[in-house]
Amino acid sequence: QRDLSLRLGDSSSLEECLRLCIEASLRFSGMDSGGVYLIDESTGSLDLEYHRGLSLEFVEAASHYEADSPNAELIMQGVAVYTEHQERVSQLNGIPSTEDLHAIAVIPVQHDGRVVACLNIASHSIKEIPDSSRHALETIASQIGGMIVNRLMGEKLREHEERLALALKGADL
Repeated sequence: QRDLSLRLGDSSSLEECLRLCIEASLRFSGMDSGGVYLIDESTGSLDLEYHRGLSLEFVEAASHYEADSPNAELIMQGVAVYTEHQERVSQLNGIPSTEDLHAIAVIPVQHDGRVVACLNIASHSIKEIPDSSRHALETIASQIGGMIVNRLMGEKLREHEERLALALKGADL
């Protein structure tokens, strides 16, 4: 946890932070795939922002969920879900049957009492997520909420500064 915190502090981009979180989650849990969904503030929809170990078919099918989808509604409850049965995994996430995931952890990420993202970790071979892995995953999820919000705000600020600089440059012409 300390190493992850230090590495997150040294990273500058949101993508780098999400990559570090997924790598740590996979290492601590023994799982082989996962992703991080971000909640769109304006619409409430979920967008897959970073992933690893998932097929292109899965990523295409599961890259976006509307705010009123069962997936978004489940995540917005703010409670981690662990499931072990392939059929339940498919119902829960609309996962293509060819993905063949056996166990999945769906862990809402919160900041200041609101869900801002979701950490999903899964396995193509492990049938059940051990309790020790659950604790590690929930600890990682609790660490990254503030980081995600800070990186998103930083990216928005940079975009705003770039637009302002372009506008000022255009005004000088």
